[in-house]
Formats: sequence, C-alpha cells, structure tokens
Amino acid sequence: MNKQSRLSWRRPVELVRGLLRQGVTPGRLAFSLALGLTVGVAPLVWGTTLICALLAWRLKLNPVAVQTANYACYPLQVALLVPFFIGGQQLFDPSGIPAGELWRQSLDQGPLVLGRHFWLANLRALAVWALAAPLLLALGQALFFLPLRRWWQASPDPPDRDHMPC
Repeated sequence: MNKQSRLSWRRPVELVRGLLRQGVTPGRLAFSLALGLTVGVAPLVWGTTLICALLAWRLKLNPVAVQTANYACYPLQVALLVPFFIGGQQLFDPSGIPAGELWRQSLDQGPLVLGRHFWLANLRALAVWALAAPLLLALGQALFFLPLRRWWQASPDPPDRDHMPC
C-alpha cells in the first residue's frame, strides 16, 4: 500500500478505534458502520448525509460512525451509480433501446422531460439498490465485526469485556 492511500484511511480507522475505547461495543459499532456504508452507496445525488443522520438518531446508533462510513464510501457510490442506473433500466424497462438514445431523445424534448426521465431513472436505480441493501448491510456488519472485536479485545482496558454482546 502506498503512502497516499495509508494517509487517506488513517483518520477514519483512528476515529473508529477511538469509539471502541470510549465504550461503544463492537456489534453496535459494526452495525453503525455497515448502515453508513449501505446508505452511502445508494444511488442518490443528494441526501445520504441527512438519511444517515436520521437513521442514526432513530436507531440510537453512533452518528460519528454512521457518517464516517457514509463519507468514506463516496468513491464507491460514484462508481456504482452507472451499474445501479443500468440495473434499474433493465429491471423496469427492458425495451432494448440503449440508455444513451433515451437520454438524447429526452434532451431534444427539453429540460423538463429530461428532468422527469432523470428522476424516473433515479427511482429505478433506488429500487435496485433497495433489493441489494439488506445483503450489503449484513455483509458489511459481518466484515466490520471481526476486526472491531479484535481491536476491542486487544485494547489495554476495554469496558466490561466479560459482558461483550455479539
């Protein structure tokens, strides 16, 4: 791993380790991070920060952990926008007309038609994300839990080690 990538991940990792030292359990922290990741990759061009904040408040999760995962996965969100949009088109409009042609036709018909087609495509992409979200949440929680538990157990004075929940 080069020096640049080590520096970019150092801050979020240290933040998560700090939360473990403050008494947040590995299971709760893993769920918070997985939720931030899951919402963070949603094909929204707006709103993941607000959605993460509301979910953290409603589910009584650590908002710092949820937002850290949300912000850390922005590059992944951008990378997944096109696959989600393509998946939405294939799932809901398998007409065989290439997406580029649909967008060109919409652009020729004016900005209101283009905006309507964009929001419809975004809703379809969100539907594909909603189908994948439970799997992503479960996978993220499983992947985060093991290292968090190891860090928590290796800390010099973890809070209440004998009563660690899953």
